[in-house]
Amino acid sequence: MKKHKGATIKSRFTYMSLNNKLRVLLLVIFLPLIAVIVFTLLSLRSFTNQYSTILLNVMTASEFNLEFKESLDYNMYCYIANSNINVLPMEEVEHAEEVAKRLQNTTTIEDNKSRIKDILRLCAKLREKMKSIEASDSYDDRIDQLEYINITTSLIESGFHEYIYYEIRYLTELQGAANKEANYVIVGSVISVGVLLIILSILSVRFTTSITKPIKELSENVYRVGTGDFSVQSVTGHDNEIQALSIGFDRMVTRIDTLVEHIKEEQDSLRRTELQLLQAQINPHFLYNTLDTIIWFAETEQSEQVVHMVESLSAFFRASLSKGQDVVTVKTEECHVCSYLQIQQMRYGDILDYEIVIDEEIKDCLIPKITLQPLVENAIYHGIKNKRGKGKVIVTGKKKAQDLYFTVMDNGAGMTEERLEKLRSELKGERKQGFGICNVNERIQLYYGEKYGLAIDSKFGEGTSVIIRAPIRK
Repeated sequence: MKKHKGATIKSRFTYMSLNNKLRVLLLVIFLPLIAVIVFTLLSLRSFTNQYSTILLNVMTASEFNLEFKESLDYNMYCYIANSNINVLPMEEVEHAEEVAKRLQNTTTIEDNKSRIKDILRLCAKLREKMKSIEASDSYDDRIDQLEYINITTSLIESGFHEYIYYEIRYLTELQGAANKEANYVIVGSVISVGVLLIILSILSVRFTTSITKPIKELSENVYRVGTGDFSVQSVTGHDNEIQALSIGFDRMVTRIDTLVEHIKEEQDSLRRTELQLLQAQINPHFLYNTLDTIIWFAETEQSEQVVHMVESLSAFFRASLSKGQDVVTVKTEECHVCSYLQIQQMRYGDILDYEIVIDEEIKDCLIPKITLQPLVENAIYHGIKNKRGKGKVIVTGKKKAQDLYFTVMDNGAGMTEERLEKLRSELKGERKQGFGICNVNERIQLYYGEKYGLAIDSKFGEGTSVIIRAPIRK
């Protein structure tokens, strides 16, 4: 029966919360300590009253200025000699009187009571003599009275020193008696503290083990997660707090694992999108048509046009590749779209005109490569070519607040409201069809977040405007 009861207590302590364990530990520590302290106070109570009174007297007397004589004598001499002191140093006498009056109310030794009365009487005579000097106009008379002041300050200072001496001597006698009693108290305290330490050692081992073991397991799990291992198991802690911390950590690890997988998927999607962009730039139809145009220029002996078109084609593919970089400067992107428009203008000179206006202050900023060209291509093939007469594509770029804004605008055929709403839905991720605009929007959001991307506005028969918003990066 006793064994079962002990096991129950141990089990309760094991499954106890950290807060309750700390409370039990504090009770085990403080209750014996309070008992020892109370016993000590009761044992020394008879001595402490006298000891405290004498100690208070000594502390009060110690407030007396040890340099009282030197300071007062010097200040009075300066006053008589018409030096920089124009007022009697009466505050030093007042301070000495204040200390003496406080001692008069607490002193228990008869001889010291007489010394305090003598000090107060000397202070009163000193005050009278100082006022007499103040009233006198004769320098010789003042000097004569200064000697009396010097003698009086010596007597006051000696009186305080004698007072402190006898108080300390009496204090020493009390200490001798208190030491004997303290020895008994110390022996009892040492025994009590020894027993207390043994009990505390046993409890501390159990208490710290119940805390440090699950925390050690949790720290090992944290280290494993830091190395990329998300297959950690829950900590087998019994404390409510440790268990809650373990559950929260497991949820965090699961969330991190999910986010890592999501990031990997986004990176794969970004790589696929960029690969599609590069493949689109090496569109065989665009290349064949451009080469056919070059051949036609060569056959008609338009050598200057051949040179311009080859240069533009070279600049176009050089900017498309960009030495494998994912982001390029706005200046490089401008060169890319400019070379593309030059090629298309030479092919469709009778129906196409263009204008590029990008502020100089943003040309060193960075954006994902091949951002503008797909939008210009859409403007030409879906806007300008479906319009009668000559069309125009305008590309602009500027800084607004902390973002970059690019606009690709054409005066082509435009879109119906139904087609515009469908395209806007595709930009929001609903049933993506085709490539071009949606791909550019997805790349920008993968790089910078969902608050960035494309916005489209169009009117049927009037034209289309596509606005790109991206953060400033340098």
